[in-house]
Amino acid sequence: MKTIVGGLAAVGVVVALLGAGVMVLRFSSWIERSAVASPDGSQVAFVLRSGSEGGLAPYGDHVIVRPTGHFLRQYFAEPVFAAYCRGGAGVSWKTDTTLVIKCSAEKVVRQRAVHGPIQVEYASADQH
Repeated sequence: MKTIVGGLAAVGVVVALLGAGVMVLRFSSWIERSAVASPDGSQVAFVLRSGSEGGLAPYGDHVIVRPTGHFLRQYFAEPVFAAYCRGGAGVSWKTDTTLVIKCSAEKVVRQRAVHGPIQVEYASADQH
């Protein structure tokens, strides 16, 4: 009985270590380029760059929008925008519920106009 319990404990430790390793790899493969809060502070837009084959645009730019206070959710949320932008993507808030994404795109993979209560507008990074 002790052997079975000890074996199960060892398997549990190995599974936990593997899970921790996957989490470290997931977080380390993303580079957070900017985080901009909405004017009312209720939402945050993150510009992330994939540092691996992961994401909708491997080695490309991704924009994630999430409610403020959801720690690490930007690494698990669906991107509202994914592309290969010359010079990287930029974000700004026009209003509490309107996000503007700027990108001189070489290739757009995903471009959503609405994300929950958030309207998303797009502009070329070349425009001022």
